[in-house]
Amino acid sequence: MRRNSEPRIAFRAVVVTAMLVATWACSGSPEPEGQASEGSATSPAFVPDNKPAPPIRWVERTIAAGTLLRVVSDQPVTADGAREGDPMEARLEDAVVTDGLVAVPSGSKIQGTVLSSRRGGAGRITLVVGWSRIETPTGANAGLAARTTMIGHPGSILLEANVPFEIALDAPLVIGVRQ
Repeated sequence: MRRNSEPRIAFRAVVVTAMLVATWACSGSPEPEGQASEGSATSPAFVPDNKPAPPIRWVERTIAAGTLLRVVSDQPVTADGAREGDPMEARLEDAVVTDGLVAVPSGSKIQGTVLSSRRGGAGRITLVVGWSRIETPTGANAGLAARTTMIGHPGSILLEANVPFEIALDAPLVIGVRQ
């Protein structure tokens, strides 16, 4: 019986010693003799970095008219459901790069409005969406000139949710890029 208890006693002694060392280290008690305390001349004290953050620098980039933006909508658009004046929102699927720099990051929100919803011949419906604003995750906002025309039959889905589609810029897009 004594043989089995000796390893337990040794293990307990190691655990108790480790707990005492951990308690002493976390307690903030004075250093053992011969060692310098915090803030003394022989030990450097912690000095926080109080320098101001560098200013954010914005560089203006221009994306040419005719550039295709690959976007997705979170909501489906149906031929019967869309009405003139309805707000539309999509997000940029692929980043737009100019001069080796990401000018518009993926995930940027693109806002627009249904400009017209008309019934035409053969029961077809033509829906025109005007895209007017873009907001990037980096905080840049810019006016946007682009349109999407969708044609479908009553009851059809003109734009499926989360399915990429392209819009072409009608005018150059000038946007600030955060450096």
